[in-house]
Order: sequence, then C-alpha cells, then structure tokens
Amino acid sequence: MQQVDPFIPIKRQPVLRPKPVQLPKRPVGVMDVAGPRIAPRPPQHQVAPVSKPETLAAPAVSGGKTTKRFRSWGKLRSVGFVAAVLLAGTAAQTLVVGETLVAAYGVYALARRTPSRTTFALALVALAATAALRVVGKDQLLAGNFAVYAFLLTAVGIVCLARETRRA
Repeated sequence: MQQVDPFIPIKRQPVLRPKPVQLPKRPVGVMDVAGPRIAPRPPQHQVAPVSKPETLAAPAVSGGKTTKRFRSWGKLRSVGFVAAVLLAGTAAQTLVVGETLVAAYGVYALARRTPSRTTFALALVALAATAALRVVGKDQLLAGNFAVYAFLLTAVGIVCLARETRRA
C-alpha cells in the first residue's frame, strides 16, 4: 500500500457526467403520443380606441343608457326633491302636509327607480334633524314631525329595497 503524504495535493480525477440529450426541435402544435396537445394561439387583433363625444349639449346615449355624468344629475334631482319636501313640511308646520309630500316622494322613488340607499340617507338626515331639534329644544312639535318623516322615509326605503332585491 502506498503512503500518502498529507502535504502533497492529490490530483482529482474528473467526474464523468452524461451529456444532456438534445431533442429535435418541433413546430408548435404538434402532439406527442404521450403529451398534451398544444394548440397555436390565434393572432391578436388590435382594436382602435373609441373616441368620446365632444358635445356637452345632449347626453351621450349608447344602447339606451346614459353616461355616468348624466346619471348623477338624476340622483341630485331626487335629493333636491326630497329636500324641497322636507323644507315644505317645515314651512307648513303641519304633519299632514309633510306626510303627503313624503308619500309623493315614495311614488316618485318607485316610479323613477331611485336607489334605496338614497332614501335611507334621507331618512338618516331627517333623524339627525330630529335629534338637533330636540337638543335645541325650541320647537318640540317640529322635532316630532321630523321623527315621523324619518319613519316614513325608512318605510319607503324598505319598499325600494324590496323592489331592488326582487329585480336582482
């Protein structure tokens, strides 16, 4: 047996590794017997961007629906209508007039398909007005009227919500 001197480096023998097998290149879409079929992708077509109308006089109509800009005016119009109803009820100081105006808003909300969240927001405003009038304490009758308006608007909101869920 040979003795190995620890101070002399040993030459390492190269490790023999097998060379990787080069597979022949094949076109895309050809199926192997055991592999999945790869379909070529269809060519992608470029679509020209759609230009927006430049006119502001009339609402842009596409498919019977107006754009978001003009739909927001409808929401503001219904909020303004309810504000006018509450102002008229406050000015009249009679519960019958206010109830009639809230009932008219209910018919309007159902006919125009006003979202229920708008009606609930108006009921919340009426409830906040009730709390503010109770704190001020000047006119308790008016605070009671606003409490009734809040209740009626909540009832109208529930009817609108039922209509929305039935439609969905």
